[in-house]
Amino acid sequence: MIQQWNKRHTAQARVLGATILAYASYHIVKLNLTQASPALIEYDGFSKGTIGLLLAILAVSYGSSKFILGIVADRIRPRLLISIGLFLSSVADLLLGQTHNHYIMAALMAALGLTQGCGAPSCQKLITEWFQRKRLATAISCWHVSHNLGSGASAIIVAVIISYYGGQNTKNIFLIPAIISMAMAVIVYWLGKDAPMHTGKVKDNGHLFWNEFANHLLKNPLMWILGFLNAFSYILRYGIENWIPTYLELTKNFTVTQTATAFSWFEYAAIPGTILLGLASDRWLKGRRLPLVIGTALLVIFTLPLYVVTASSLVVNMTVAVMGICVYGQQSLLNIMVLDILPIRYAASGIGMLGFFGYAFGQVIASYGIGELVEKTNWQWGFAIIFTAGIICVVIFSWLEIYSKHQL
Repeated sequence: MIQQWNKRHTAQARVLGATILAYASYHIVKLNLTQASPALIEYDGFSKGTIGLLLAILAVSYGSSKFILGIVADRIRPRLLISIGLFLSSVADLLLGQTHNHYIMAALMAALGLTQGCGAPSCQKLITEWFQRKRLATAISCWHVSHNLGSGASAIIVAVIISYYGGQNTKNIFLIPAIISMAMAVIVYWLGKDAPMHTGKVKDNGHLFWNEFANHLLKNPLMWILGFLNAFSYILRYGIENWIPTYLELTKNFTVTQTATAFSWFEYAAIPGTILLGLASDRWLKGRRLPLVIGTALLVIFTLPLYVVTASSLVVNMTVAVMGICVYGQQSLLNIMVLDILPIRYAASGIGMLGFFGYAFGQVIASYGIGELVEKTNWQWGFAIIFTAGIICVVIFSWLEIYSKHQL
């Protein structure tokens, strides 16, 4: 009995470690263009609108593939899909640094988004297979810090590359992170472990799968409501995250080091914050998620104006840290809510559906919409979109709390 307990917990630790490393590496390559955007604007003549359009292409491609490949991850070995997707994402990222042709870059961003869709649904599917429901929020919250580890590492890696090679050498900004992530694709496949259900040949009734898929996802009003809310949650996240480097360097005249520091605060402060929110949801709120989700949205609304008006790097770091905790914690809890209401068999599909709304609608508005609006007006109008998204989140999350009779 003790030996079996030890084996299972060792396997759980390996799975959690592998999925954290994997998705952190996915984020390193996905955020390369965001980190390179100030250099591309300054040295290569890219406009904010062009950067926003490229990020929007990534968002639409990623959102669509996340849903499709989430369905795939529910029917094959998630560990294999994680590694293949990470390696191909790295190849697409490497090629981005070889050209400044906008059309080729657009095609590569679409390819990057397509391969990125192998990541999040497969990782969360694997965790759901290995962890019990009563520990799921804690496990997913721990995994969710991979977003922050990868994003923060991306900022530091790019800052070091620029300080060593100079901002005009954008090729290395894409090359070096791509090589790192290629190596990680091999490591995480070796470190990860398939759930027992994938170690043998399992007979699968395809007709039954699609019938239940329709009932649990497409005909489930709560899934559509959560997807709609996730779109606004992504406006909060990417409206802040995508534009931190450009906004701070070009508007507040931050140095590359100051900008990288602020971006790292946004990412790394969310690590303990997200884990604590997951623990609080599991242990103190007895599996309830919505009260914490409402609180995080409120905090973003109150913190955003201070971030905009301050000229102090200390205050900027403090505000982005609070907003990082709130937006990442909120999205982790939304993912957990999906996993709460769906059977394990449809976990990846549910995460994919949630991600489709977040990226195809939320990130497109946060990237292309805000980029074009700022290009034609000023930053105040861009932040007005983020602030409005925050208000909508508070209102609809509060309505859902009442509608669900305080059960979510």
